[in-house]
Amino acid sequence: MKNRKERNNGYKASARAIITMKPETLNDLLHGQDRELKEARFFAEDGGYMAARKTQEAIPMCLPLPVEAFEFAFCEHAKDKVEVRCDIHTSIKRTSAGMEALSAASMAAFILKERCNHLDGEMNVDGLEILEQAC
Repeated sequence: MKNRKERNNGYKASARAIITMKPETLNDLLHGQDRELKEARFFAEDGGYMAARKTQEAIPMCLPLPVEAFEFAFCEHAKDKVEVRCDIHTSIKRTSAGMEALSAASMAAFILKERCNHLDGEMNVDGLEILEQAC
């Protein structure tokens, strides 16, 4: 991860996805010690990272954008909702990183949903949105 001073010289974008689930699933996912759920979060971050790196291959006319740094957060959004947030940083100033952040957040959310489907078959991903695009 680049230090804060270096990151502020480029563009930053943030995006999120919301996953609705049973309150007990949310509690286990965010606060539990279950190894399988920790691995699910790891795989979700890894998949989100790969989605951000490959955005230009999936979206027509999207410029290739080197991702300098990224951060994921899994936060309680409501008693039955988890917010999957991704912050992307890049030093290229010709375009924003909004599509990369949205790709990363949505992919991470869908991977997390699929990895936890055996615990809660009613999980749903929605609330996909770009929160910030700035330099």
